[in-house]
Amino acid sequence: RDVEEGEEGIRAGLRDAGLTEGRDYQVRVRNAQGDMPTLSTLVDAALADGADLLMTFSTPTLQAALQRARAVPIVFTFVADAIAAGAGRSNTDHLPNVTGVPTTGAYDEVVALVRECLPSARRLGTLFVPAEVNSVYNKDQVESVATRRGFELVAVAANTSAEVSDAALSLLTRRIDA
Repeated sequence: RDVEEGEEGIRAGLRDAGLTEGRDYQVRVRNAQGDMPTLSTLVDAALADGADLLMTFSTPTLQAALQRARAVPIVFTFVADAIAAGAGRSNTDHLPNVTGVPTTGAYDEVVALVRECLPSARRLGTLFVPAEVNSVYNKDQVESVATRRGFELVAVAANTSAEVSDAALSLLTRRIDA
């Protein structure tokens, strides 16, 4: 649902700027439906269609665009760590055709809420995808906050969606409190 709301926000921003779809610009939405190998094909198709701008809504789509669209402007969102994704060396030293807004979690607030709701909790559990930079970044951020607040974080890797249920069961056997 976040992606749909993000897309609608972009369209609203263009309307608010006085631009009319079909007259001033065209939007073509391409969605890999979670099939990562399809991303490169979609970026290539957008470039072949003469796209003037690519808007990406995830780290994998940003990475595919960075690899294939070096001269076309790229705007990203829903990326926790654009630097780790390859967008540049820092938020001020980035590739000249890339801009966007990183999306980070409310790590402090979530860990504080666990402490408030479960005051005796000591061990927190999470699943993450080691090959996905956002997932690793988010796990590391949660671990940092959790450690600072006196929790131990137990993280279990799930490399594919097929592994999630087994990873969750494994996590539950490790005596986590939340």
